Amino acid sequence: MQMKPGYVRVLLRRARAFEAVGKYERAMLDMQTLLAADPSHRDALEIARSLRSPIIGARQEAQQDL
Repeated sequence: MQMKPGYVRVLLRRARAFEAVGKYERAMLDMQTLLAADPSHRDALEIARSLRSPIIGARQEAQQDL
């Protein structure tokens, strides 16, 4: 699947914005969308990797609150 370059930039920027405000799951959805189109996109892979820890931490906190 081919994605327009402008759309790729939008997804990267939006994911970084979501990450900056703590919306890690939303950021990861954007990176998954981008990686579905281009599985070897370096920036998307890096961002997705950096989002894993905060997402796991947020999920663990949510479980502790139950």
